[in-house]
Amino acid sequence: MQAASTPPKPPLHVLLVDDDADDYVLTGDIVSQIRLPRRAELEWASSYEAGLEALRQNGSDVCLLDYRLGARDGLDLLSEARSRGCTCPIVILTGQGADGTDTRAMSLGAEDYLVKGD
Repeated sequence: MQAASTPPKPPLHVLLVDDDADDYVLTGDIVSQIRLPRRAELEWASSYEAGLEALRQNGSDVCLLDYRLGARDGLDLLSEARSRGCTCPIVILTGQGADGTDTRAMSLGAEDYLVKGD
């Protein structure tokens, strides 16, 4: 008699909200290398509005949210998403690191703050 195999776990759903296609490609390469008990899948929202809609749906396991999103920024999106009931863990990403954005992000409900390239 064969041992029952455990069904595969659903993928880890990672949402990237970033208006830069190059960052999407780079993040996709990084996410594809994740080796957990379950694989990871990357969804890309390339604008503030698309990111807000994706976060509103609460279908992501984690969100990587770029600070710079054209005319609006990631902190605005973080605040708006939280006010609309988003419970997904959100990590703010930025190319700048020493302007107080980190403490503002955490006070608005971000789980973490990372400087791109670190």
